[in-house]
Amino acid sequence: MRFSIQQTVRTSLCIGCGLCEAIGQRDGIKMRLAENGFYEPTIPDSISKEIESEIGKLCPGVNIECIDNKETFCGNVVAAYEGWSNEPEIRKKGSSGGIITALACYLLRKQQITAVLQVGVCEGDFLHNKLQVSRTEEEVMARASSRYAPALVFDHLPELLAKENEFYLFIGKPCDVMTLKKYINIHPEYQPRIKYYLSLVCAGMPSYNATQQLIREAGNPTPPVELKYRGDGWPGNFKVRFQNGEEFLRSYNDSWGKVLGRNVRFRCKICPDGIGQWADLAVGDAWHTVDGYPDFTEQEGQSFILARTPVGNGLLNEACRAGMISLQPLDIGNLRQMQPYQYLRLKSVFYRLVPAWFLSGGRLKIHRLHIPRFNFIQGCKISAGTVYRFYKRKK
Repeated sequence: MRFSIQQTVRTSLCIGCGLCEAIGQRDGIKMRLAENGFYEPTIPDSISKEIESEIGKLCPGVNIECIDNKETFCGNVVAAYEGWSNEPEIRKKGSSGGIITALACYLLRKQQITAVLQVGVCEGDFLHNKLQVSRTEEEVMARASSRYAPALVFDHLPELLAKENEFYLFIGKPCDVMTLKKYINIHPEYQPRIKYYLSLVCAGMPSYNATQQLIREAGNPTPPVELKYRGDGWPGNFKVRFQNGEEFLRSYNDSWGKVLGRNVRFRCKICPDGIGQWADLAVGDAWHTVDGYPDFTEQEGQSFILARTPVGNGLLNEACRAGMISLQPLDIGNLRQMQPYQYLRLKSVFYRLVPAWFLSGGRLKIHRLHIPRFNFIQGCKISAGTVYRFYKRKK
């Protein structure tokens, strides 16, 4: 089926990454924040076939592709670790042990890169996010910790990659890493620009409307001036500071578990890759469990790290030898307890993708998936849930 940007948006497959604008700017494609709290493209009456075809080859909304590996449930893994930053300020501020922030600072100190491409809050704004170019450790630190809301990642991609004197570390969601690598594959002249790809572990992108819901719970009549989703401890509280100086806090369990995590894109619900199978390194929370459930008690953060390439593994061990981070081996089987959601989504995604393929009119392009399967009855229940969420999204 021929790719259509409009149909991708209408069937809730768009993830609002900004790639449409980057490729189709000449044809007048622009991203906007829609009423649903997600970014979506505005599309002119006519678009050249060449532009729409290139977008269709790369669009992470319709292209679902993983790196097939039957040895582990989570794709190719060169080595697995638990780890944390040895610098207390980084470990405290980062959402998950500070590993990603520590590696970014290490690469800048060693001048192995010129800048870090990472999502951060827009200048002069407390809420909205975009891809930022961090050139100093101070800028990296200011943009540390998670931003559980949409961000335009690729709307200025060509101009960033066209700068021949720039060498970047890219930090993004699994779908961002996959899209950037696919973009560079068809534009090989940009290959030298990205030195390392680091992926966050992702459970879906919440709407800005979910953030606004949490802010309204504060009942504060003055405008918000600062917002943090996590960090300053682990797992860290959702925190909003208002103009009158008052602060409003919600625990991670209350903010993500009861509000943010319940308002993510439909496309995220059918995603098979929350653990960065395309990245050099994938980093997430090393949750330890109490009675089989994650322990949300505030404590010092620890990350699990999957080194998926020798390049990524080399960077980790180099930073460890330099004393920037601490590492200890991780049995890959323990990930099932640390990240039960990621394990279950990989195991059940077949039963999400099949109905989603039909409901979207066959627009999903699914490649190279090795998917464990539930038994038939469980699978039918999961498929029914996907159909329910597909139609519920319109409300």
